[in-house]
Amino acid sequence: MVSTPRKVLVLHGYSQNASIFKDWFAPVQAAFAQDNLEFVFIEGARVLTQDDVPVTFTPSPDLPFVVDIPKNLDNPTLVPRAWWKSYPDNDDTTGLEKSIEAFRDILRNDRFEGIIGFSQGSTMSVILTALLEKPDVYPPFLVDGKAPHPPFTFCVAISGHLPRSSLLPKLFSTPAKTRTLHIQGTSDDITPKEQNQTLVDVSSVNGKYVTHGGGHVIPTESGWLELIRQFVLDPSADLALPENAGVV
Repeated sequence: MVSTPRKVLVLHGYSQNASIFKDWFAPVQAAFAQDNLEFVFIEGARVLTQDDVPVTFTPSPDLPFVVDIPKNLDNPTLVPRAWWKSYPDNDDTTGLEKSIEAFRDILRNDRFEGIIGFSQGSTMSVILTALLEKPDVYPPFLVDGKAPHPPFTFCVAISGHLPRSSLLPKLFSTPAKTRTLHIQGTSDDITPKEQNQTLVDVSSVNGKYVTHGGGHVIPTESGWLELIRQFVLDPSADLALPENAGVV
């Protein structure tokens, strides 16, 4: 008998969407081909306009971000999305509460072993991980007075940062206990290491922080794919690090 796949939430970054990110995430997904996992890609709740994309946002053309938003948005695979607005003020979190409430409804109706997020999706992943341990911090997240879902087993957070929000100081007043793997590029010029460190510092007492030499990307060399796979399958195990990895 084939067992039911264990589900993992996957969250895209700012000015991406689930379809775009799924294609980019394919090497990671392929690394788990024999592991009976199902990756569930969620669409950001906020649709972005051209005004929401800063002119200074100039990722490498080979990276999957929507910079020039098409006038015709009939094709959902071309619609850029986010978990909250973050421009022109990088600390703006307009729309965060709407995203949290959307996840409440997703989580109450299914079961997920863990969560993986990139860029703004990384930050959203850490927020949700903490909320499942401390749901009373944001009462609209509650279902019948309780969290809508048990705490995750793991969180993988790639290239995130901690924005300012009235919700977050209380949420992160004490770190979560869920095992969390932070991955950051030392050449990341979109979310520099010092910004990423603010998220690492508050996220989990059981956190691991590993750096690679690249930029604002998911590292997909074989050693990095195996690192992510190791952690997802056994978050408590000691990790075999790729040769070019740094540990903070």
